[in-house]
Amino acid sequence: MGAFEIFFSFYALILGLAVVEVLSGILKVVRAEDRPRIGVLTPLLTIWVLLDLANFWGGAQYDTRDGIVGYPKILLSLLVACIYYVAAGLIYPEKVGGTDDLDDHYDQRKRLVLGGIVTANAIGNLFLPLVGPDRDTFSALIGENPGMFLMYLIVTFFPLTLLPIRSRRLNAILLLVMITWYITAGLGLFALLGAPGMPEAA
Repeated sequence: MGAFEIFFSFYALILGLAVVEVLSGILKVVRAEDRPRIGVLTPLLTIWVLLDLANFWGGAQYDTRDGIVGYPKILLSLLVACIYYVAAGLIYPEKVGGTDDLDDHYDQRKRLVLGGIVTANAIGNLFLPLVGPDRDTFSALIGENPGMFLMYLIVTFFPLTLLPIRSRRLNAILLLVMITWYITAGLGLFALLGAPGMPEAA
């Protein structure tokens, strides 16, 4: 096994553990005898995080297709994977019996979860491409297609719009918008409409 295979296996392991954290949280709620009110916000956040992880995983496979692993890329990739793991572990309460309503837990933790995911995506979408062999291509893309770069910025930082919003209904609507965006982009519907889809994370 070469350096690239070792790196990518370790990288995939941490991302996989992030998924396990999400699923473990779901199981805790399902198995709990004193089950809290589930609500809609935590389930929607769960769906969005899993879709985001899937998008990031696909982007990671694309970005590492050259098989070249440099120290800056290793450090940034490790940082991104660790942020994902921590954010995923905060979606559900550690002790299910400690809360009566998962919507209350969402209100308490959404800043850490969404802030962490946005940070990971910002590093993956905007910094990792600049430390790989495609950095010249990425820089040229920014200069030649500023509209696409603007789309990168909007998609990456849009979840931050939820942070100051207290209305649970509006939070649910924005989460549904984010979920719909990922599903639409994943199915390639944007391409059929002639519009840019979801930029892939690195």
